[in-house]
Amino acid sequence: MITPRDEYFHERNDDPDWNESGWFSFMVPERRLSGMVYCYHRPNMPYSTGGFAAWDPSGDTSDSCVWYDLEQISPFAPGTEMFDFSLPSGLTVACVEPLCEYRLQYKDDGCEVDFTWRRAREPFSPPLPASQGQWGRHHYDQIGRMTGRLAVDGDTIDVDGWSMRDHSWGPRRVAKDQRGRFLWGIASGDDAFLVWASAAQPFDRDPVIGVPERVVAGWYLRDGVLGNIVGGESHIVERRADGAPLADRLQATDDLGRELVAEGRATNMMIWPCYPTVHAWFAHFEWTFDGLTADGEEQEWVPLNQRRRFVRQPRAGEQRRG
Repeated sequence: MITPRDEYFHERNDDPDWNESGWFSFMVPERRLSGMVYCYHRPNMPYSTGGFAAWDPSGDTSDSCVWYDLEQISPFAPGTEMFDFSLPSGLTVACVEPLCEYRLQYKDDGCEVDFTWRRAREPFSPPLPASQGQWGRHHYDQIGRMTGRLAVDGDTIDVDGWSMRDHSWGPRRVAKDQRGRFLWGIASGDDAFLVWASAAQPFDRDPVIGVPERVVAGWYLRDGVLGNIVGGESHIVERRADGAPLADRLQATDDLGRELVAEGRATNMMIWPCYPTVHAWFAHFEWTFDGLTADGEEQEWVPLNQRRRFVRQPRAGEQRRG
């Protein structure tokens, strides 16, 4: 059971890769704009890092998107707590009330962020399979709303929309041989889903295109009733020529016997160079499920060597069908 105590640093061993991370999404669907505040702490190394990124259809790389500043490393400062700290990058995170409200601020030349995240539901902590342990054995997600203001390059944008946040902790060693996806959508505080999917084929025989991924974990919220996902498939049915996911068809079942069927399509794309061993796409997705329309994301993580083999194969056309 997740309690307010889990919003603070946990007791840790002396593993240098011990990691505590936090992620807050935001979106402005009418502008096809989305982004995140992200941070993580490695107290045994010791360092912290974090910042802000935003993207829309105008650019999908760190040097072409609306804003990108996420990986500046700083010494682990005295007094730092998981969600109470300031970094030289310009990011300040403040926990107003654990599991309920957070103040997120960022400032640099050309960009200023002042967001408040407030809970809409209690946090959910689905059982994770051993294959997901690379991210840290402990994890939870929480639905909320992000409100505030983003000023970037002379443009001021009001933010008021659904948001997903998470917190993970434990040793983090990102695998070099595991392709997977993280999918979520929020239609209301009573209707949402979040799913982890992983490649069904061994790393050296995974074709990437034309094969579904196994749903290995997640949760399904329908009419306010929560169930844990126990199985299913996620199938990218359309990709760009470079492999970026454009459309997904998801089918999954929860432990209450309910079937989740969701279809989603990308409205923007961001290539996130977060870890040196993986290539990641983050895309805002418009989802439909249970007769509802939802905003959310599709995140795909591809081992870098697998990605390299994929892009060096001859490809024709602007889009690939799954």
